[in-house]
Amino acid sequence: MGAGKPFIISAGVRQGYDDNIYTTPNNEQASMFTTISPDFWLKYPMEDTTIEARYILDAKYYWDRPESSDWDFNHNFNMHISHDFNSRMNLDIRDQFVYSQSPQAGTNNQIVRYLGDGYINNASAALTYAWTTQFSTVTTYNNTFNNYNDENVNFDNNYFRNGVSQDFRYAFLDTTTGVLNFTYDNYDYGYQHLKTYDSYILTVGADHYIMPTWLISGRFGAQMVSYENSDISESVNPYVSLKSVWYYLPKSSFEASYTYQTGITDNGNYATSEGHQINFGVTHYWTPKFNTAAGVLLLFNNFDSSQALFGMVFQNNMHETTIQPYFRAGYDITNWFSVEAGYQYTTVSSGDPSRPYWDNQFYIGVRGSY
Repeated sequence: MGAGKPFIISAGVRQGYDDNIYTTPNNEQASMFTTISPDFWLKYPMEDTTIEARYILDAKYYWDRPESSDWDFNHNFNMHISHDFNSRMNLDIRDQFVYSQSPQAGTNNQIVRYLGDGYINNASAALTYAWTTQFSTVTTYNNTFNNYNDENVNFDNNYFRNGVSQDFRYAFLDTTTGVLNFTYDNYDYGYQHLKTYDSYILTVGADHYIMPTWLISGRFGAQMVSYENSDISESVNPYVSLKSVWYYLPKSSFEASYTYQTGITDNGNYATSEGHQINFGVTHYWTPKFNTAAGVLLLFNNFDSSQALFGMVFQNNMHETTIQPYFRAGYDITNWFSVEAGYQYTTVSSGDPSRPYWDNQFYIGVRGSY
């Protein structure tokens, strides 16, 4: 709004190289690629309501991709509406729709893998009410619909999630808020009902500001998972979520997070997996025009033999490790024109011989904005 307009329009062109475009464990196929990416972003604030919408198109052309179309079209639409009924009550509605023909990062404990054409839609509605100056509640409903076009993929991976979450928040200090949370989710697999399950999570924790620009938060509790498949027994495991975000300079930040939970998996032989997920990331502006970003995603997944869908096939537990470091750099030549470059490496090791792979991606590009 400081620029006098409620929207941003931009378009970018990237030239890159991917040495394993199908993310396969062997016979890797490499290709150069060119990506054209227009981006439309609207943010319109009113007296009590803010409306925000964004659409990003990635049209990617592969120079050498046999047995497939040369083009991938990835659509990403985000919508956000926030409304204050009064000084105590706020309603926050969000929706994200992604249609993808390229490898995408998974949800929760899923690894990063090419599963084919498909879409995922995440929607949520959260009602916040301040009962007193110190005590408030946040009631949330969310759902997810995940769908793949390929019949061989969607049998194990198509699901519909319905969930509710209730936060009870109490501000002990100006800098510290205690939180009690209960979350229920139902994951209903439309075809592979053996993977359908209910998740119940109960946690306690706190959000604390070390300084106005440095937040740390933690949640500790337990998660119970109950399966529709009578051959898989209920499981009760710890649930841990830790996060720290520090804006050490006005446009520079450091973020770290750790989560341990039971979640969905794209492995068709197991109903769920238990996983440690670790993220580190830092964005630094060396000058007002030059910035870099670097980070790493680590996933340590354990597939318990008691959650195997075909019990006698897997006698032992199985482990998978995913490591994904990245680096990006950008330079603003003018207020409306910039150049960028990046690199991302992904490696997956697994006890399942069909699942390990590695992948290197490089790109350079330009972007113009209005």
